Amino acid sequence: MIPSAFVALEQLPLTPNGKLDRRALPEPDFAAGREYVAPRSEIEALVCQLFEQVTGTRPVGIHDRFFEIGGHSLSAMQLVAALRGATGREMGLRMVFEHSTPAALAEALARAPQDDAPRLTSGLGTLGEDGVVLSWGQRRMWTLSRLGEDRGAYNLPVALRLEGALDADALAVALGDVIARHVPLRTVIEEAADGSPRGRLLALPTPEALLPVEPIVEEGLAARLAAEAARPFDLGREAPLRAWLFRLSTTEHVLSLTLHHHAGDGASIPILARELGEAYVARAAGQVPSWTPLPISYADLAAWQQAWLEEGGELARQAERWRARLAGAPELLDLPTDRPRRADRAWRAGVLEFAVPPGLIRKLTDLAREEGATLFAALLAGFAATLGRLSRADEVVIGTPVAGRTRTEAEPLVGFLANTLALRIELSGLPDGRTLLQRVHYAEIAALADQDLPFERLVDELGVARTLAQSPLFQAMFVWQTNSAPELVLSGFTLRPERLAPAAAKFDLTLELSPTVEGGVSGHIQYDADLFEATTVARWAACLARVLEGMASTPSLPVVSLPLLTATERVAEVEDWNRTAAPLPEATLAALLEVQATRTPEAVAVVFEDQTVSYAELHVRAERLARALVARGIGPEGVVGVCLPRSVELVVAILSVMKAGAAYLPLDPEHPAERRAWMLADASATLLLATEATAAVMAAAGAALPPVLCLDEKAVMDSLATFPAGPLSDAER
Repeated sequence: MIPSAFVALEQLPLTPNGKLDRRALPEPDFAAGREYVAPRSEIEALVCQLFEQVTGTRPVGIHDRFFEIGGHSLSAMQLVAALRGATGREMGLRMVFEHSTPAALAEALARAPQDDAPRLTSGLGTLGEDGVVLSWGQRRMWTLSRLGEDRGAYNLPVALRLEGALDADALAVALGDVIARHVPLRTVIEEAADGSPRGRLLALPTPEALLPVEPIVEEGLAARLAAEAARPFDLGREAPLRAWLFRLSTTEHVLSLTLHHHAGDGASIPILARELGEAYVARAAGQVPSWTPLPISYADLAAWQQAWLEEGGELARQAERWRARLAGAPELLDLPTDRPRRADRAWRAGVLEFAVPPGLIRKLTDLAREEGATLFAALLAGFAATLGRLSRADEVVIGTPVAGRTRTEAEPLVGFLANTLALRIELSGLPDGRTLLQRVHYAEIAALADQDLPFERLVDELGVARTLAQSPLFQAMFVWQTNSAPELVLSGFTLRPERLAPAAAKFDLTLELSPTVEGGVSGHIQYDADLFEATTVARWAACLARVLEGMASTPSLPVVSLPLLTATERVAEVEDWNRTAAPLPEATLAALLEVQATRTPEAVAVVFEDQTVSYAELHVRAERLARALVARGIGPEGVVGVCLPRSVELVVAILSVMKAGAAYLPLDPEHPAERRAWMLADASATLLLATEATAAVMAAAGAALPPVLCLDEKAVMDSLATFPAGPLSDAER
């Protein structure tokens, strides 16, 4: 959302509870400084009316630019849906960007062909008595659940604190009204006889079963809310909306609602909260909510989408464009991790608060407007530049969600309509801030034009290899949240949201931001705590803030030149962290081993396959072999060849030669025998430590060998056991 007007206030209006009273804020005057020109035709009047509807600006003249009067990419999609429904013309999002005034858009609409999409009517999604058509998104959620990838990560929890005199019985009945109104809230996904998912409608339970009431104290509330938010759903048996009412006192309650993603999305939450409030007001007054009937159900929309995309060929056309767009894109965002990327990790979620001050947002907004882009694109460009710098990549793929409500009939529905777009952002060629902003803007427009292709179908179309170690196509998500928080004032009490920690991380990094009433942007960075430490993500957040500031202040500077570190951090990284000089003990490796064997005799010193050797045992075996070498005349200035395979004996042999005061000559058993024989002769080795096998290979090659001691011969092993295990003295060498 691009702030297009600023209102100066002496103080912010507050509610009786001391919180910001959003409803008391004065409306911005977007008309100030604009010359109003009235519409000249019916089509211009319609476009002006819809501009006013989606931006909240009144009046709108025919020369007012959509993105300068409060419009943004999300409201542009609402405008497209409304215009398509009102005119029956085929149009896409690109048309709004290219014809951003009512006059230009009306002219473009007059030339546009008729929309050839099949008619969307009620009843399309009904299958028999209790069956419903499932959307691609619901099918994908079912597949993930069967693979064990759900982990509660696809729960959408909301906790609302209710302050005032509450009629719990009326609230339970009101919740039933909302569930009865929206098909997804009572849909379970079962496995059909052929192994495919099947949607079935549940009967509406009693109000008592819908909304259990549990007395609780404030100290235990957070843990209970977290447990409810994280508890996975059984998609085949359990209704996808769980509700719980926690009673703190007679005038204070907390309503916990947990919605599974297969039945709703981010845009569904405000609808759910608003209708619950409306139904409660009616039920508390002994009435039935007087809602306008929904034009269609979510299942109808799912059936229509599948018919249009599959049978009409739109799916194939959009898939082809996506394949071209993502061909050769990197499959992994190679950020430096603090822990290994294991497939069996828990995907624990960590959260770091992040904010951009109003002053910087104003500069980014101005930059975006100069380039014909949006604040969304400016923030995403900064995020992409930061990720590229941190991963040393020339391009990154970042996911971003879209509401998916491209038809006006879908706007009042609760359901999983959201889709995810994969934006491929090129960082090669040393782009400056302006160039990168334009690249992101064009990538956004192209992706939005093909947003009807479900993400799960895109993954299948691209043939992306599945792995539990990473999410497909991208591992970083950017969320620009403009949905209003579910905060309602009802008869006698207030609903306000409680903060809930995420149950699990879906991606390596998710940057979620939303505009604030003060003109800034706030949000958080969610990260996979099984990959990254909190300190690492905090350092990256500081890098992102500096990149955004650099893009806004010096947009003509290549983004690779923007500073990621402060002067103090640079000194610490380049100088302080490299001051690693330390005094070394004046002792040989053999002497250090003796000290360690005395200090921690039972500690593990060597591990090879399923064998482990302690420091005490290693010391004893090396000392005995060293004494055997000395008995054979080995000592200072001598050279001993060591031709042993990787094993514990190899470590013992090397240490024994050092204890005897000689030098060891390593000979790789994989090298040609002639090469090893030449090395022995060139070094004037006086003894060869080997196995029977390695010695036989060299002898068979006709090599002239020094005396050989085969450490795996039984006679040799028996002989070694007779030597003392005490340390050799200099006099004995």
